[in-house]
Amino acid sequence: MSGLELHQILVGAGQTDAITNMARTIRSVLREIARSEIYATHIAPNVSDITPIAQFPTTSRSDRVLIFHASLGDPDTF
Repeated sequence: MSGLELHQILVGAGQTDAITNMARTIRSVLREIARSEIYATHIAPNVSDITPIAQFPTTSRSDRVLIFHASLGDPDTF
């Protein structure tokens, strides 16, 4: 696999939340071609497969693409 990264960012993540589950489906497809994680600002206590946004690497890379799911308003996440 190349150094390509295709990550997703969510405002909130829940175990049965529709947006979170859609992101999980997208991640499984993206992982076939690149490194792919889901990051979120607000993560429900029972969710273990989503990474806190504070752990997102802030270094700039030309081979990193971000998909932002703007499902809720949160100025800090935007």
